[in-house]
Amino acid sequence: MAKPIYGIETEALSQTLRSLLEGRGMSGRELSRKLGSAHSTMSLVLVGQRQFTFIEFIRVCELLSVTESDFVSLFYENLEQLRRTI
Repeated sequence: MAKPIYGIETEALSQTLRSLLEGRGMSGRELSRKLGSAHSTMSLVLVGQRQFTFIEFIRVCELLSVTESDFVSLFYENLEQLRRTI
């Protein structure tokens, strides 16, 4: 996997999104299609080379049937886990 360019926060975002996708049996390609964005856009998020806009975040949560607060909670769990490995 490519090294995240924004630091461990972006890696935590990537882990959170990958975890939610896996839990729903959805691929990044399928999520991109549902978002109406290029697959490469979501691929960059999944490898830590791009972050979400706020609007993308809201739409991703809707498509993954997860509340924004649950997404953020999972994000912080992943972030804390990453910080313990540094």
